Amino acid sequence: MPKNFADAFDEIDAIVCTHRSKLVGSGFANLNISRIDALFVDPIWQRNGFGSKITRKFEELAMEQRIDELELSSTPNAVAFYEHLGFVSMGQFNYNHLSGFTLPSVRMLKRLRRR
Repeated sequence: MPKNFADAFDEIDAIVCTHRSKLVGSGFANLNISRIDALFVDPIWQRNGFGSKITRKFEELAMEQRIDELELSSTPNAVAFYEHLGFVSMGQFNYNHLSGFTLPSVRMLKRLRRR
């Protein structure tokens, strides 16, 4: 791990979603830069509303902080999920992971308030 790895957690907002004491999903965001960084739902629990609940909670937290919009990078298979929640595709790009692989991604944006 990089030397400053632990420091990164000072700027991360995390949400853990459980159902009957079982971890079913989690999300990570950096609201200081208006960005949802990751959203994970256990495949067994997908399509049960947990991903939507996590995303909406980040939207609530952002609005409490008077943030006007949220951005995220989606894998192509999750674009329809985010569009259903009101995010808009802003274009495709290739995310170059530190470990050397490239991941096709879609930049998505949701306006939370009118400017």
